[in-house]
Amino acid sequence: MLILLSPSKTLDFESTSTLQADDDPELLTKAARLVSRLRRLNPSEISALMNLSPKLGDL
Repeated sequence: MLILLSPSKTLDFESTSTLQADDDPELLTKAARLVSRLRRLNPSEISALMNLSPKLGDL
């Protein structure tokens, strides 16, 4: 497979970004609850939940 990358000819380095660096992720609290629940599971339960092989579940 060949990939060709071509730089843009109209890059604007003078304008400021519209993104705010201090934005919090929208789903941070839901993600924290999910991680808390998943940490209670053992590897075989995670494997079954995600349809993974036992070897991947042990990782």
